[in-house]
Amino acid sequence: MFCSKEYELLYTLRMYFWSLLCTGVHRELEEDTMLELQNISYLVDDDNKEILRIVGTLEKNSTHPIAKVFVEYVDLKDKVEVEDFENIAGYGVSGKLNGEKIILGNGKIVEKFGIENNHFEDEKQLMKEGNSIIYVSKEGSIIALIGVNDIIRKEAKSVISNLREKSIKTIMLTGDNEETAKKIADNIGSSKIKTGAVNATDPDDVTRAAEGVDAVIDMVMPWMVPYVMEGALKAKANYINTAFDDPFWDKFVEGIAIDDMPFAKEFKEAGLTALFGCGFAPGWTNVLARRFADRLDRVDSIKMRIGKAVHLPGEHEFDWVLRPWNPGWSPKQALVDCASPTYALEDGKYIKYPPFGGLEMWDFPEPVGTLPVTHHSHEEIYSMPATFDGVKEVDFKYYMMY
Repeated sequence: MFCSKEYELLYTLRMYFWSLLCTGVHRELEEDTMLELQNISYLVDDDNKEILRIVGTLEKNSTHPIAKVFVEYVDLKDKVEVEDFENIAGYGVSGKLNGEKIILGNGKIVEKFGIENNHFEDEKQLMKEGNSIIYVSKEGSIIALIGVNDIIRKEAKSVISNLREKSIKTIMLTGDNEETAKKIADNIGSSKIKTGAVNATDPDDVTRAAEGVDAVIDMVMPWMVPYVMEGALKAKANYINTAFDDPFWDKFVEGIAIDDMPFAKEFKEAGLTALFGCGFAPGWTNVLARRFADRLDRVDSIKMRIGKAVHLPGEHEFDWVLRPWNPGWSPKQALVDCASPTYALEDGKYIKYPPFGGLEMWDFPEPVGTLPVTHHSHEEIYSMPATFDGVKEVDFKYYMMY
């Protein structure tokens, strides 16, 4: 609650991570076709159109955004019932068509179901072209590999053009699939986009990759921040991240000032800037809080409550139970955050809470509604007390993911 001498304003940060991300992904697919069915390796003599019809029919039942690519690509005039359909989170989908067991998914799903895979070279070739790979299996045998490719956003070229006009050099680095980055760079067609792989846990490799740049934008796992910062410092580059973790959280709890944080002295002496938490949350949350706080005489408390809509438009009552869980960022990091003890600032002091502590029911606007929320490990708990003078209460509660 932001308090002033003349009035009190209760402002709840109502952020719909899941709803916004899901809506955004589907909207992009509908308006911009952000994904494209690029390459298909047929491995059997079956009718190729029939294989695609099988894939489209099964994917029609999937909740994954990529499924829409197949459904739109394939003409599904004849309605075929899918039996025993299952969304397998992190792997793919399975079901029965005309009594035959069909499995679609990444390479892990082949291993999960014990299907013999002699097509690693085919997969490797498709990946070289920047594709994400979908295996198609019928009755325990792989019948096709499908490559799905990222499509450049319509505005990408104009953005790069603006960067050219401002004499800004751009470097795009990828840590997972360099081939995808190369293809995107080729499509944009700018000599100012460079690609490469970098080991974010090796400061020397970060330094190598960052040689000659003005700023390193760190979007990897929060625990990697110290490694990337050290590499940026060695490369004499400014540093920006979207999230951060220990050792910085512990330092905030200990009451260490920002100027005394790890790397603060070194960056200052080098004439460099390091900006922390410049994403959506943290980042947008901090800016929004500051926007309202600046209108008040003082700030006593900042309460953050985050929820999502369990039921999405057009879904049946219990469809959410079958929807694969995806927080919108690293699932591993999200689970770590949920399972970790955390803090809340109460009466100017940090109070430690166990995982899922401080349970309360919170009324969000529709379509989210009333949800249980609990204390959650997040950056704002630490950064806001250090940047909002006089604040005595800060907590961050997240909906219980179920």
